[in-house]
Amino acid sequence: GFIDIRFQNRNEHGFFKNAIEMHGIKCPTLLVECKNYSEEMSSPEFDQLAGRMDNPARGMLGIICCREIKDKKRILSRSHSKISSGKYIIVLEDKDFEKLVKLKLEENSEEINDFMEKKLVEIID
Repeated sequence: GFIDIRFQNRNEHGFFKNAIEMHGIKCPTLLVECKNYSEEMSSPEFDQLAGRMDNPARGMLGIICCREIKDKKRILSRSHSKISSGKYIIVLEDKDFEKLVKLKLEENSEEINDFMEKKLVEIID
C-alpha cells in the first residue's frame, strides 16, 4: 500500500517542533491517512498507519483524517494503545479541519498550535 499524504517536518516553530522538543516524538516525516467513509474506524485503520511507522527514520507521528468521530472515547483509546510502541496517531474529523482553516484564514498560528497540542495530549493522557 501507499501513504495517502506525506509531509516533511521542517522543524520550524510550532506544533511539530514542539512534538519533537517537548514530547520527544521523532517526526521528520508526518504520515497522513484519509478515510472517506461513514462507518466508525476500527483497529485495522490504526494498525495500517502504525505499520507504516515501523521505520523510526520515517517518523512516529501520524494523522488519520475522517468524516466524523462518533465514539470519541473509543477513538482516543485506539490512538492511546499505539503509544506503548512509540507511535502517536492523532485523528482529525471534518469539523476539526473547518476550525483549523478558519484559524489559518485569521492568521492565528498560536491557536492552531494549541489546537493540535490538545489533540496530542488527549491521546497521551
